Amino acid sequence: MGYPWSQLLKALDSAGPQAEERVRQWRAVIAGMADGSLRIGSRTPVAATPAWVTLEVAHGGFATGRFLAAVDGPAENLKHAGAAGRAELLARVRAGTYRVAVPELGALPVVAWLEANGETERAAQVLGEILPYFDRVRFFPAEHPRPLASAPVAAHRTVGEVRAALAKRRPQPHLAREREAVLVWAPLFDATAALCLGLSREPPWRVRAQALLDEYASKRRSHRLCAKPDKPKENFHRLRQFLALGIADYAAAHAQLPGIERLLARSAAKRGDVGTPELAAHRAAQRRGADMPLHGEIAAGLAAKLAELPADEGAADLGAVLAEPVPAHLARKVSSCLAAPLAVLLGRRILPSSEALAKVLPHLTAVASTRGVADPALAGLYAQIYAAFRRRRSLLLTDLAKQVALEELPWVAALAPWVVPGDGVRSLLVEACAGVLAAFPQTPLPNKLVKELRTLAKAAGVRLVLTEELAADIFTGDFSPLFAEAAGVAAATMGGSLYARYYGIDYARVAGLGAGAFCALCEERAGPVRTGSTATARNGRVIEQAQILTTLNLAPLFAALGLAERLQGELPAMARRCFRWARGGRRRDRRQAAAAWRQMVFFLSFLPADAVAAFAAETGAVLDGPPFLGWF
Repeated sequence: MGYPWSQLLKALDSAGPQAEERVRQWRAVIAGMADGSLRIGSRTPVAATPAWVTLEVAHGGFATGRFLAAVDGPAENLKHAGAAGRAELLARVRAGTYRVAVPELGALPVVAWLEANGETERAAQVLGEILPYFDRVRFFPAEHPRPLASAPVAAHRTVGEVRAALAKRRPQPHLAREREAVLVWAPLFDATAALCLGLSREPPWRVRAQALLDEYASKRRSHRLCAKPDKPKENFHRLRQFLALGIADYAAAHAQLPGIERLLARSAAKRGDVGTPELAAHRAAQRRGADMPLHGEIAAGLAAKLAELPADEGAADLGAVLAEPVPAHLARKVSSCLAAPLAVLLGRRILPSSEALAKVLPHLTAVASTRGVADPALAGLYAQIYAAFRRRRSLLLTDLAKQVALEELPWVAALAPWVVPGDGVRSLLVEACAGVLAAFPQTPLPNKLVKELRTLAKAAGVRLVLTEELAADIFTGDFSPLFAEAAGVAAATMGGSLYARYYGIDYARVAGLGAGAFCALCEERAGPVRTGSTATARNGRVIEQAQILTTLNLAPLFAALGLAERLQGELPAMARRCFRWARGGRRRDRRQAAAAWRQMVFFLSFLPADAVAAFAAETGAVLDGPPFLGWF
């Protein structure tokens, strides 16, 4: 209960709609844990609810008890389960005019497709599984005006998300003040300066002086951003006082004229004398800069152009939106909604992190996984269910329990005979793994991406032993057999390498270890508990040794997919990025720095000895001293 309470207090100290939503979630978690209606750590944390129901999950994997596909009563489900409702759903499936945001919304469309293809028994089995939950869970999608594109492209953000971000931008106050100073006050200052230098007792001079003072007063009423003209110590204020004095008392003003001339001489040293070509050129340059639209105005214009595109998906073509040059940071923001192949998203740095790749990969995997499906309507339906399932947030599980698998969804299991992965699944797997390591070499694969790669490898028929990063604060002291198997892969791949020497690993001892022996070895390498160490710190040291021994997914990827050959030309640059991350000001904590350093040593292990020596000489990396560890 300590963690949910701490999260609730943190949310209560925050402000805004997101904070209010977090408060609601954590209150629901705490209430459910208190009254026993939530069993945190179980695959089925909500009583009388199967594991395949998609739950709302708060940070850290805590279920709130709320269904993401909740429905108020069985009436609508029963309507769509009837003959007319199934016919309507089948028409939507064939036209593609629907969206499956949560996996359960695809259940009744699958039933409709099965019956339309003569599989009444399978359809009845699915109905039998979901019928008991008709009063609580929605099993059909809403209609959508456009078919979903089936091309192997994805977008980091939707057009609507980017448009909303652009619309929030406002003109920066200091730029607006500078524009007012250049376009409003600079011409009036120059006219005032010229009139001061031409001081005269003649009536026409006094008329022009009064007109300038009146003009200033009029413009000041509608232009209040720039405060400088009103400051008593500023030149413009002193010049206007001189004009007023010249109107009222010529003799007194004439006595002060030398001071005004000296004041303007100092100003002329920077910009040019009043009335000269130098000053005119200076003012023209200022006006050209001020006439350029502010970034907030450009952002508003881009948002208006994006409003012409569908808001709930990426854009296949942004040529019309970016037809004119815009500031680089705004162009990058707009480009984040480009729907493109994975190679383009990674090559153009549209994806900012490996977590972002984990977000877009499910759609690409879904398309690749259905290339072998004969019926395009079924391929589109399965792809939407698949992508929706991959968007589910993982639950916090204990006792080495496994997250629910896609095949556990009854309506997905019923489609198994027709869903045959296409030939592009393996190539997508290799492209994704090589691309994410080349783009973000310093970052271990996040858990969400590990899960997607594991599923993609299974569809491609590749045995890929990947492990997820464990949380030290909930680690129970046991590793699943998968960790020992991953260490065995590392032993076969890294024995005798620079990596093994640097971290002092006897991989001959590691090969063939069971889960219990692997855990004991990690504890041995972590060393004795330090006085005053917390359980979390102790767990962190043990987990770090597991990451070192297994290489935290790097050795399995290189061994199964041949990445050493594919990335050979990029490995030196990847190692340099890891070094800069570990040693530079960008690192946020020692654990992240140690992870980047570990990955650097791994990449260097696949380079010739002379290349490693050159790298060490170039960077000053110490590869023959004690290993860089993060947990203390």
